[in-house]
Formats: sequence, C-alpha cells, structure tokens
Amino acid sequence: MKNEKQIIYIHETTTLYSENGEVHIETCNGDLLVFRAETLFKDLPTLAYFCLKEIDANKKHILKELKELNVK
Repeated sequence: MKNEKQIIYIHETTTLYSENGEVHIETCNGDLLVFRAETLFKDLPTLAYFCLKEIDANKKHILKELKELNVK
C-alpha cells in the first residue's frame, strides 16, 4: 500500500504569531502550522520566488484572456 501524504490547503490565514523560536500560522479551517523560525527564515527566499512565479503566471493568464475578449 502506498503511503500517501496529507495535504493541507491554506486558502487564508487567520492568525500569525511567534513564540519560543517558532512561527505559528493558524488557517481559516483551524489547522495550526508551526515552523522553527530559523528554518522558515532560511526558506523565505525560495518561498518568495515560488509565490512571485505563481502570481506572474496567473497575471499572464488573465492578460491573455482579456486580450482574447478584445479580439472577439
């Protein structure tokens, strides 16, 4: 049997706070994600890159659809 990973989709966060060297992120469905602050800090450049990449792709998709609306 294949070991499947649990996926937690985070649409929105409700609470962000830090304590004891950790960063806590509470989601709109009540899940609580806890990161070691130093590890999360080291990952920030990569996380920002991925976010900007996806935002750019979404923006390009929207602009393409808007151009297609003008052609029709």
